[in-house]
Amino acid sequence: MNATMQPDPLELFEASPPFTRTSCRQIPASRNASTIIRLHPLTRQKESSVEIVGDESQYRIVLPLTGIDPRSVYVFATPRSLLIEFRFRKMVSHPTIHGFVTENIKQRISREFSLPGEIEQGTTTVAVCGDSLYIAARKSQEEEQRPWSQLVHFDTRASLGCV
Repeated sequence: MNATMQPDPLELFEASPPFTRTSCRQIPASRNASTIIRLHPLTRQKESSVEIVGDESQYRIVLPLTGIDPRSVYVFATPRSLLIEFRFRKMVSHPTIHGFVTENIKQRISREFSLPGEIEQGTTTVAVCGDSLYIAARKSQEEEQRPWSQLVHFDTRASLGCV
């Protein structure tokens, strides 16, 4: 834990050996993993795979961000799903006889992962490690929760070369 008593976003990944901060390219599969799914995302770059592992206590997702600025990524959690949204903005100037016409292009790509079981509110953590987004969400112990949704905040300073 850090000084503000917030859990380190990578702690959930480090709990399952052999994950380390220096080898953050793949999710470690626990011996009791019940779900392993590999998908191919819609990105602006070539195809890359998403890794999803569900074990008895949590869901873990690693999503490559090759060519995507982590500051344009938003993660939303609900009891049964994780929604990852990429927002892109671009301005293009078109010359005309009397000056320039400016075109604003806004794009959104949404990826929703529907989970087989519910997750606990406030337990979803997100971290950027290298060119990947790591998401961990603890499974709920309750039968059924009240509806909720949450924007999950995460630190993107590492992607800018700071921290």
